[in-house]
Amino acid sequence: MISSRVVKRYAKALFEAGLESEKLEYIDQDIEKLQLYYQEVEEFRNLIQSPTIQDQTKRKYFQTIFKDEIDTITISFMSLLFEKSREHLLIEILHAYQQLVDSHRGIVRGEVHSVVSLNEKEMKYLKDKLDKITKKNVVLTQYEDKSLLGGILVKIKDQVIDTSLKSQLEKLHQQLIEVS
Repeated sequence: MISSRVVKRYAKALFEAGLESEKLEYIDQDIEKLQLYYQEVEEFRNLIQSPTIQDQTKRKYFQTIFKDEIDTITISFMSLLFEKSREHLLIEILHAYQQLVDSHRGIVRGEVHSVVSLNEKEMKYLKDKLDKITKKNVVLTQYEDKSLLGGILVKIKDQVIDTSLKSQLEKLHQQLIEVS
């Protein structure tokens, strides 16, 4: 619970700094770089997560790696995380930051699960329908899930729209059991 409040506080601070300096786009790009680097470079992940490496050492390596690649606001923010020994919360903070930016821009993120990938026209049709329902700009990530057998499953925040064949068969099965 406490770490959740800390994560939100740091994310909000980064968001407000970006908003105030009119550099949200630059910080967004920095966030993408950091997340990608964290996922793909084990040494960077170890640097961030290691409790045995001193904060000054972490700061030095970070600034060496990213000094010409990310904005000074992001560098300062990361230095603050190192100084306060909060860098282990980096990914959670970046995720919370993205939620704040999305909310600010009227964006809601969702997932589409289907047996085969939807084509561009189908995705646009689905997005347009979801935009109207949510009254927001829906950004969808597509996943293939062979277990659905057919149809689609859409998840947006806490809402699930399940038109999959698997779900319909399970409902039919349940109804047959109740009738018996």
